[in-house]
Amino acid sequence: HLNRPDRAIDMLLDAHRARRLDDAGQTQLVDFLQQRGRYAESVPVLVPLVQRQPDNLNLRSQLCRAYFRTGRATDLAVAFADAKRHFWQGARFNGWTMVTLGDTAVECKLFDRAVEVYDELIPLYQRTQPSRGVGDGVLSGFYQNLARAYTGLGRTLDALDAAGGAVVSWGQAQRQRGEALQAVRDVLAAAPNLDAVVAELDRQTGETGRLN
Repeated sequence: HLNRPDRAIDMLLDAHRARRLDDAGQTQLVDFLQQRGRYAESVPVLVPLVQRQPDNLNLRSQLCRAYFRTGRATDLAVAFADAKRHFWQGARFNGWTMVTLGDTAVECKLFDRAVEVYDELIPLYQRTQPSRGVGDGVLSGFYQNLARAYTGLGRTLDALDAAGGAVVSWGQAQRQRGEALQAVRDVLAAAPNLDAVVAELDRQTGETGRLN
């Protein structure tokens, strides 16, 4: 309330060093540290928290984010793989965990892992929603993230297909439609060879007779 976040962090760190913070207090400390961009300091707090609370996906995402922001690529890959393995089984496997893992993978530029998640999440969502999820905006958001992942991998044609899926399934709000169209523009802007993309689309049109 006094708008002194760094002072709050100092107080929590002192309490943590004195072993007076419970898990809730340590979680608050992590939140404050990451809000202030102090990711390296959050890692030694997060690692034992994740060990004690393996089902807490938010903590796992924060650990991945901390590794990503501090350039610890190997630790990031291990932490994400461990999270995916933990939540991809039994009752832990559900749409919410898939969404969180997909978002985390895109944010941390684990683009190949993001594609794996969305390749499973999108069909699952389509099977369980009215009109296969078209028009609610949620599915469009999934396709936008998939487009970002393919773009990160340099797979422009796959990214365009995903961005097209975002447009087809966009929601009713004007903002959502703008975001879907922006996904298409982002893919085209990032294309390393736009002429080759156009030539391939023309070739496909010539073979199928359908304009993509």
